[in-house]
Amino acid sequence: MKVIYKQTLVLVERQRVAIPREARILCVQVQREDICIWYETDDLEKANYDRGIAIAGTGHKVPGGSVYLGTVQIGAFVWHVYEVAL
Repeated sequence: MKVIYKQTLVLVERQRVAIPREARILCVQVQREDICIWYETDDLEKANYDRGIAIAGTGHKVPGGSVYLGTVQIGAFVWHVYEVAL
């Protein structure tokens, strides 16, 4: 059975996030002023691995070879979240 989990991101340009290999990222949203991603997986016991996440502000360069995950707003700032290769 698949289950949905949340991972809180740090507001930095690039970071590593450990989630199960088979996980599918569903969305990016703000929760209590934190940028979070939600993902679904059927087995948390599978080995975790690092995924690269990049966060860029409006007007900043889009990371090369990236996959767009979503856009969030925190106060007056707008952030665009991408999955990137490590």
